[in-house]
Amino acid sequence: MTATGSRFVRDTGFVRDASLAAQAFFGLPYDTTGRSALVQNKHRKVDSAELRFASDFKGPVQMLVGAFMQNEDRYYRSSWPKADTTGNIPANAALLLDRAVNTQIRERAIFGELSYKILPDLTFTAGARWFDFKLEQQSVAFVAAGGGAGAGAGPVLKTKDQGVIGRFNLAYKVSSHTNAYVQVAQGYRSGGTNDQTAAALANVVVPDGYGSDQLWSYEFGLKNTLLDRKLYLNGAVYYIDWSNIQVSQQATNGTVSFGYTGNGGKASVTGFEAEIDARPLPGLRLTGSLNYSNAKLDRDNPVAATGRKGDHIPYVPTWSGATGISYSAPVGASGLMGTIGADATYQGPMDTKFNSTIDNWQHLNGYWLIGLRAGISKDAWAVNLNATNLSNNQTVINFNEIVPGVYPLGYYVSRPRTITLSGSVKF
Repeated sequence: MTATGSRFVRDTGFVRDASLAAQAFFGLPYDTTGRSALVQNKHRKVDSAELRFASDFKGPVQMLVGAFMQNEDRYYRSSWPKADTTGNIPANAALLLDRAVNTQIRERAIFGELSYKILPDLTFTAGARWFDFKLEQQSVAFVAAGGGAGAGAGPVLKTKDQGVIGRFNLAYKVSSHTNAYVQVAQGYRSGGTNDQTAAALANVVVPDGYGSDQLWSYEFGLKNTLLDRKLYLNGAVYYIDWSNIQVSQQATNGTVSFGYTGNGGKASVTGFEAEIDARPLPGLRLTGSLNYSNAKLDRDNPVAATGRKGDHIPYVPTWSGATGISYSAPVGASGLMGTIGADATYQGPMDTKFNSTIDNWQHLNGYWLIGLRAGISKDAWAVNLNATNLSNNQTVINFNEIVPGVYPLGYYVSRPRTITLSGSVKF
């Protein structure tokens, strides 16, 4: 029997200039009365817990049962204060907008699977997961767009999903070195709501929410242990049938655009993955992985202009991979263990929209990130020195459509070269 629980809390603050938006939306000159900033604060708290039992029976039957719960609360506050003549935001600044969004998510699940050893080398596993997902969201307008009195609390938007998904696995021990498996599994991603107060600011109408998307995945794989456990080779091919896909869409009033989430058509993903883990000498370890994914629409989205049959799924690279090397050895007769290592990850090129005819479509180039590490340890304690993004790669990894039609795109790059020194003690 295993029980786990966790709490995650994150608070973030974001401030950016909003002078051009004040001119576009309210006719206030950006260099005088329109000088302003957008201040956005976010709070997120997630509590989760899981209880599971895994059997260790002597016969051919094994079972796993458990329950899961997660409560998530989000609070988002967005205000638009005007700057004074010096360009600073005073404490009592006049507001062009002030609103908040409260979101509550409650998720419950019960899961279980049963394994039966049909033959000494052949095992069949069937599992199911019942889930219940509920989301409630309410927006509150304290100050209306332009500076007038806000409308107060808006309607409570709700979405929910409930159902059962399954997983089936047939595993065969081909030899003492090779295992093969076939797996069929279902998956889903819950729906959600779209922020109506933000859409009203752009003077556009968007759907209250969007539905869940679902998939069936089919996978065949091999796991090999060779050379007296000095070499591990794993590989798999897969096909994913993806329906009601969630997609980013745009609504426009002719001048500016507003992004929201909707449901698209049907998609499929075909690919393979391979892994190698070699330990040719004591203390030396070499690893590598390669992934190929061909993800595309199988039919047009409901609004064909947002994606057509054959378009590649946004933000899914065709190729990705990683490689690494590490070496560990005793440091003299001190009882210390020293470790050095290096790693490199590759993310292939991808696009931000289904095709180049869609507004603000952008192509993202592929890039490598390289890291180095070194450490020493003894008994329960360890000290490690790490360097990530050693070459300080500044390839653009995403774009931010701040206010389409008003601001140029914002650019996101990888975290710059970072060197950290950490220590740990095990109790």
